[in-house]
Amino acid sequence: MLFYRFSSSLDGGFLESNSISSTEGSYFSELLQENDAVIVCGTALLENPTLVTAEPGAKQPLRIVVTSTLQLPPDASVFDTSLAPTLVIASEEAVLSDSGSSYKGNSGQTMESKLQERGVEVVGIQELNLDSVLEICYARGFCSVLVDGRGHGSSLAKQALEEKVVQKLVVDVSPKLCGHSKAGANFMLDKDFETLERVSSRMCGGNVIIQGYFQKQ
Repeated sequence: MLFYRFSSSLDGGFLESNSISSTEGSYFSELLQENDAVIVCGTALLENPTLVTAEPGAKQPLRIVVTSTLQLPPDASVFDTSLAPTLVIASEEAVLSDSGSSYKGNSGQTMESKLQERGVEVVGIQELNLDSVLEICYARGFCSVLVDGRGHGSSLAKQALEEKVVQKLVVDVSPKLCGHSKAGANFMLDKDFETLERVSSRMCGGNVIIQGYFQKQ
């Protein structure tokens, strides 16, 4: 099953997710616990999320960072593998470029080696798209995967919605208005709208969490 989560303002703007709590009992902590892996794009690391569930004794999801470049902050919390395992999936071109001298900097170390020193697995793939990322997930026996739409939503999330492979949608609606600064939806549907089934809602820290399932095609 593929989950997709994003944050929205009251007027439909996509929000960065720095207000999301991952404390015990929060919806996000519980959502992480439901999934075997959580996927974020590389730009989401600017927010420095940990992406770990705080539920006692829960198995932590594999944190997957998908990026077209290995120019990542090596000290980001998501790379602390004492909290949970982390996998970086990058384009083969980015991995090859990283192995060259131009990105080693003053330390003489590649970003791949810095990440590996922290226990992070780095995988380069030829086609950096949703299908290739999910193939890696399912090859590892994962049954449920969460795509986290931080960073104004990733191209993977856009592809997942357009190709109708998302089964469950979770929207964190914040009591804010974005006005002209809002970033609207960046995906296209083949009809005017999609209707969710088995919809439920709850309050969490002043926000409304709406979740539901897409109709089976």
